[in-house]
Amino acid sequence: MKTKTTIARCLLAVVLAWFGALASVAADTTIINGFGTSYLFASGDAANYGMTFVNGAGPGGSSALVITTDFSGQGFGQIDYSDRYQSVSGNTSMNLSDYTLSFDAAAKSSIALPYVFLVVSGVHNGNQSQASAFLSFSAQNTYQHFTLNLGSDVSGPQGALDPLSTFWQLDFNMENSYFGDPSIGNQLSISNIRLTMVPEPSSLALALLPLAGLISMAFLRRRQLRP
Repeated sequence: MKTKTTIARCLLAVVLAWFGALASVAADTTIINGFGTSYLFASGDAANYGMTFVNGAGPGGSSALVITTDFSGQGFGQIDYSDRYQSVSGNTSMNLSDYTLSFDAAAKSSIALPYVFLVVSGVHNGNQSQASAFLSFSAQNTYQHFTLNLGSDVSGPQGALDPLSTFWQLDFNMENSYFGDPSIGNQLSISNIRLTMVPEPSSLALALLPLAGLISMAFLRRRQLRP
């Protein structure tokens, strides 16, 4: 009996080590890569606004979306660039912290350091959810790489953003209070949008732990049934 128990324990250790190695090398899954369906909305005193896709204008020669506008200084003004992804798949983890949104952006404004208000929205089983974040630029008209963990770097009510959404939307908001008022020739450039899912190794290993136990029990039972 002692020998059987020792064998079972050794097997369990081997199985756990194998699952641990599997979890540690879990590859990320790309959920969104590039631009979706793009829309531009303007309100208030925004004027002379537009958006253009420019090949090679982003970091490393990537394509970039360049948004331009003026604010007249007559009151509140806002430009909302909306990127919509209507058939998202591969997002199987229910843990929001397993998802990372990254992109490159550059801003030009009449004030020293502009801000952009980002809203991340989703729809799952007919239910809408969203979270948001302020993006601060450290320099004028220079591309800056942003990496946001959707579990910690965006804000909203607990469980507000559903990671299983099949419809995702990103809204980049330029407001006159963030870009200067009045201002001339404001510009926001966006490139290399990517949403990835990377399950935590510890979470994956924990999920596989019952399976390792069942394998060990099956092995021990098989030895007990031998004549």
